[in-house]
Amino acid sequence: SLSVYVSLWLPQSGENVVYVHEPRELPIEAYREAEAEGLQFLESMGFMLDNLNFRNLSTEQQQRTLERVPLFSRPRPSRGEVVSRERARSPEALARLLASF
Repeated sequence: SLSVYVSLWLPQSGENVVYVHEPRELPIEAYREAEAEGLQFLESMGFMLDNLNFRNLSTEQQQRTLERVPLFSRPRPSRGEVVSRERARSPEALARLLASF
């Protein structure tokens, strides 16, 4: 089974908002449909997406790529703002994200 997670880094607030697809475990057939729906949704919101073909990258390229992604690295707070863990994990984080559009 596979799982789908979408992470959006909000640099102004230093928040990392994570969407978890339900159900959390999908068979490969359902995964492809969930992936297509997710890509369509994000593109409809104006995000420009590109497939990195992560599996085909060398180990070194994979590591460098993960270091650039705030979800997998420790991002620095922007504009000197430090966000508490409680605020960054709060259910209101998603509401703030959606309200910003």
